[in-house]
Amino acid sequence: MLELDPGNGKLLPNVAKSYTLKEPTLWEFKLRSDVKFQDGKPLTAEDVKFSIDRILNPATNSPHASQIASISEVIVVDPTTVDIRTKEDARSAAAAAHAAHRRSGRVFIVPKHYFESHSQQEVNDKSLGSGPYRLTEWRKGSPLTLERNPTYWDAAPDVSVGRFTFVPENSTRVNALLQGEVDIIQRVPIADVDRIEKSQNAKVISSMYGLVHTGAARFAQAAVQRHQSRYTGVRRVDRHEQHRDASARQVRPRAGPAACGRPSCSTTNRSSLIRPTARTRRPSSTAR
Repeated sequence: MLELDPGNGKLLPNVAKSYTLKEPTLWEFKLRSDVKFQDGKPLTAEDVKFSIDRILNPATNSPHASQIASISEVIVVDPTTVDIRTKEDARSAAAAAHAAHRRSGRVFIVPKHYFESHSQQEVNDKSLGSGPYRLTEWRKGSPLTLERNPTYWDAAPDVSVGRFTFVPENSTRVNALLQGEVDIIQRVPIADVDRIEKSQNAKVISSMYGLVHTGAARFAQAAVQRHQSRYTGVRRVDRHEQHRDASARQVRPRAGPAACGRPSCSTTNRSSLIRPTARTRRPSSTAR
């Protein structure tokens, strides 16, 4: 419902247009009324409650449950208002949640109606979200393709198509980048950082989330011209979480994870893992 400012780490409105501390253990969130899932149905407070309750349910076995363990209750007030009660003073809980978010703890708002009317396998095979991208192609063992969502409520992302190929072996992934087979890779091995930095066509990009990404130099200009990108990474999460993650936020070109192919990704990215700033090497004609 909120997002982090990539420059200063502050929480900003997103799907939630505002949030207010009503009591020491109670936050009120006001949702935007123009956010729709990709089937045209609106995102409401019922979806927020369903999504949080689902993550907290031990049967879901969500890797993000510990990040929101301070939540004790989610209350639907009306279609665009949801209250979240915490187990402790909400101000300290918010600070803890903020720190957790920076460690990649996340809650993805999923469509309650879709999850309740489809089997788990159907949800896994064909995801439905409200983010800037929608899943257009995926078969088990094959690359995943996302395309720009024309009904997205916020500004349209620059890249129209993203293709994700999963390459678990580190050296193969790095070589694919350096040989021009992909434009961006995730989970850069520390041992390969210097080699990538010294190459003529790639540059390490770090993010405020403590992750390290790299992008090929030619991608900064060529990908924006053709509005397509290729991405390779390895993540061990369940398939529907992976789809929601990508559809909701991860592949949108911006400061943060999977953003390093765009010229603007050199603006405010920070990292304590590599160096204060690590910028995409790109033709001077694309510099801002």
